[in-house]
Amino acid sequence: MNLYLIWQKVNTGYDTWDSMVVAAPHEFAARKIRPDGELRVGDSDMYWASTEYVHVKLIGRAVRGTKKGKILASFNAG
Repeated sequence: MNLYLIWQKVNTGYDTWDSMVVAAPHEFAARKIRPDGELRVGDSDMYWASTEYVHVKLIGRAVRGTKKGKILASFNAG
């Protein structure tokens, strides 16, 4: 399992998520992880961008036993 920093710059107003650290086996899986915990492709909403607008950077390897999903997220409260 890898650790990725993912971020979006589409929805940048108040009450939006801008970035997360996630655990995923590969980049495509990381891109599908959303702040609300659901895994899906596409589906832009007012809080997060659709997958084609999500940027991904590999930042390391997770420790054994880490489950796929959100580790830490940044939320811009308004």
